[in-house]
Amino acid sequence: MLFYAFTLSAQEPFLRKISFLEGMPSDVIYDMYVSEKGLLYLGTDKGLVSYDGVHFILYPFDENLSNSVNSIQEDENGVIYCKNFSNQIYFLSNERLNLDKTFNDLISKRELSVVEFSVLNKQKVLLTPNEFYTFNKNKPALLFESKRQIDKNDFFHLAYNAVNKEFYVSSLQSILVFKNNQFIEEKKTYLNQKILEVYRGNVCYVTKNNENKIDVSGKNINTDILKTTSLNKLSSCGSELWICTNDGILEVNVAKNSLENSFLSGKRVSDIVIDKEGNHWISTLDNGLFFMPSLQLKSLSIKDIDEQKKPNFSRVKIAKNKHFFVATSTGSVFEFDQNGKQLLKYQSDNKTEIEFITLHNDLIITSACIFKVGNPKPITDKKMYFGKEVTTDNYGNFLIASSSYAGLLAHDFKSNLVIPENFSKYKLQKVASSISFLCFRERRARTVFFDAKTNIYYVAYNDGLFFYDKTGVERQIQLPNNEAIIASEMLQQNDGSIWIATTQNGIIQIKNQKVVKHLTLKNKLSSNNSRRIEMDDESLWILNDKGIENYHFKSGKVKNASANLCMKGITINDFIVRDKIIAFITNEGVFYCSKDIVNELHKPNFEFTNLWINDKKVALKNDLVLDYNHNNIQIDFRTIHYKSLGDYTYEYRFKNQDDKWYSLTSDASNVKFVSLKSGNYIFQIRVKYGDLKSEIKELYFEIKKPFWLQWWFVALEILAIVFLVYWVNKRAVLRTKKRQEVKEQLALSQLTALRSQMNPHFMFNVLNSVQGLIYSNQKSKASEYLGKFSDLMRKILEASDKKEITVEKEFELLDMYISLEKSRFDTDFEYKINLPTSLDLSQYVIPSMIIQPFVENAIKHGLMHKIGLKELKINGEIINEYWQFVIDDNGVGRAKAEQINKSFKSHKSFATNAIGSRISLINKVSSSKIEIMIEDKMSNTKESLGTKITILIPVKIL
Repeated sequence: MLFYAFTLSAQEPFLRKISFLEGMPSDVIYDMYVSEKGLLYLGTDKGLVSYDGVHFILYPFDENLSNSVNSIQEDENGVIYCKNFSNQIYFLSNERLNLDKTFNDLISKRELSVVEFSVLNKQKVLLTPNEFYTFNKNKPALLFESKRQIDKNDFFHLAYNAVNKEFYVSSLQSILVFKNNQFIEEKKTYLNQKILEVYRGNVCYVTKNNENKIDVSGKNINTDILKTTSLNKLSSCGSELWICTNDGILEVNVAKNSLENSFLSGKRVSDIVIDKEGNHWISTLDNGLFFMPSLQLKSLSIKDIDEQKKPNFSRVKIAKNKHFFVATSTGSVFEFDQNGKQLLKYQSDNKTEIEFITLHNDLIITSACIFKVGNPKPITDKKMYFGKEVTTDNYGNFLIASSSYAGLLAHDFKSNLVIPENFSKYKLQKVASSISFLCFRERRARTVFFDAKTNIYYVAYNDGLFFYDKTGVERQIQLPNNEAIIASEMLQQNDGSIWIATTQNGIIQIKNQKVVKHLTLKNKLSSNNSRRIEMDDESLWILNDKGIENYHFKSGKVKNASANLCMKGITINDFIVRDKIIAFITNEGVFYCSKDIVNELHKPNFEFTNLWINDKKVALKNDLVLDYNHNNIQIDFRTIHYKSLGDYTYEYRFKNQDDKWYSLTSDASNVKFVSLKSGNYIFQIRVKYGDLKSEIKELYFEIKKPFWLQWWFVALEILAIVFLVYWVNKRAVLRTKKRQEVKEQLALSQLTALRSQMNPHFMFNVLNSVQGLIYSNQKSKASEYLGKFSDLMRKILEASDKKEITVEKEFELLDMYISLEKSRFDTDFEYKINLPTSLDLSQYVIPSMIIQPFVENAIKHGLMHKIGLKELKINGEIINEYWQFVIDDNGVGRAKAEQINKSFKSHKSFATNAIGSRISLINKVSSSKIEIMIEDKMSNTKESLGTKITILIPVKIL
């Protein structure tokens, strides 16, 4: 907010009011303090408030009689202390105000009224109206009482001198000096209440009565202009000393013994402080907080303006004599001298907005009319409109850009137009019935420029940039991609090149009508919409919708020139650069300063403030190691940067996770990460303000893997897997070994079976039969019988070498065996073998010699002892993927055979045991099992009818 009021000087500093709209909790401010970190603290009627340039944080008291804070201090550890009107002293910790027990125990115990306190110099002291206390190890000690003074006057104020480490206590007629907890001396002063301050290592004070005395190091300052107001505070700001009054603020010039730089007239100023960036902050008792970015940044105090209908300021120019000419939206032009003193107000008749100012000799040419310097009234017809821009050519003509045409106008506004050679082809018209005008083109023009070195006219229309050389031919200048150039202003550099501001394509430099340089967003411009340009020997100054930027010719770098002007939220309508001065105008007023101010870089002051793990606050430190389930992270931070007024952004990333920078607005105060994966993290964050970036801040932490992913657990898993593989392998080896043993046992069982089939009893019977045939002279039958026996032995030997034989071979061998056995019996033995005729039995295999032992048992133990017809039936068929072989005899049965065998102890059959072991071994190494079922056939009278054996063997095809 700006103020236009009478001051001691025509120049006023640029001020901005920090309002409720920006979060200011209260307009009532009693005290201010800038901490060592650079944070601004305010003592308000709502409580203690901190401000970092974006965020206001209010710290109200928990339990108190008053929220109003009237004193703020900081100890050597950076802890903020404050006092309220209820004589309570608090300190700030973990963003909460806590009652200080050391001070408040003494205050409450003795019911003291507190004048002031101090926590400076690693020492706590307390001043009451009558006593001065110091604390040793939090125990109070009375250092001095007012009754010890000669006049026994009450104490009024306390100050600390950090240079010589002295405390000063003021009373009505003196200042008491203390050092090292001892009273040093008493200095006589004016008889009055005194507010103390330390300035450049010396104590100074102001009195609070109608005389309003100011004493600086024993030197009395002239205060004649303060006779009608009250003095509130004397404030030291570095090399400056200010007096805060109920009618504004003034700077004390000790050397000149005077007061100057008066402003904020009518405001009850309570304090002024200077922050780490050099900004001044001014508090008031009822008008809130004011921000003064620089004493060098001045505003022009403009008279003759209706404050209720204050116009916008549209254009500014500086003449060769360094006079300012400022145009308004109401057709006025104000002239100021180089000291900012207003000289004259020029007023047009139509009171329309002035769109440009051109200074030519003693003329002030505007879009509304033309003035002569020193004459406040127009010298041209009020009906004339001079368009968007006017300049002059080498012939003395005016080159005009109007809203409907561009061309040449006679400089004397009569008919004396000088038409250049080869330009007579353009249409000559009359303006205002008597003024000659040469129209180049009937098209809306935006700006014009005349190159005096080459006699070339440049005109920017709304459809492109055109030039007219000495041939008079109109030609267009385009970008390399043939895009039209929509220019808003043109300026010429010393080398003859022309710089062009455009509304859509940034900044363009042309030489010999060719584009040689193009600055856009890609070249670090903040915007392509460039409205105005100015030039000095080193750089090009650019006004766009983001502010003012500076392009350095030699380095090619672009910087934000308005960063230190603190113009956020204020539209700059125009500016101009002359010598060491830059002037710019806004809707709020006209301001100017040294160009050097744009080079004063103040990087944002960033810091981490808190760290939260799973919504629990933890100590803020690097190299934290967190459990895998402590992976919800919140990082709080703060940036202290006042010149930007929050016009900056944050950029952050996890360095070792993602190279991309992510952005946050200045409103952000934390960043949250949910369900982070295990790993090492390097959180990086920086502040970006225009083309300025702060130092990267880092926070390191590690989220451990869950125990099942920890190295020791993985090692255990690997060991377990190795052990399992070893165990499985060992089992496999054991199974293989066991299979081998089974195979060996199977082979043994096969030999045993062979042995059973070749048992001596059978061989003896065969040989006896042969012998009988020989004795009976049946040699041919004996020979045939031996031949069959020989074939049977050979086939049995062949089968014993194989694990499996075909069903065809098995039953061929079986038939040979039964036929030999039949020869031993009389004609009362019959047998029959039935096999499927529809199957190719040579394609089906079964374990070798698996049927023969059961047939042998049927003959030897069942049929041999039977009297009468002996019958043996053998059937084979496939049922449900199994061979079903049935051996059915009508012998004596198993029970009677067992009784008979007991009487022949000399003979022991191996067949049954051998084949049983063999089938058991086969079943162990095979997925499909062989099954044996034995049925004892019985009559109704329980008489044995024989034995029926069923063998089930899985079907297997070759």
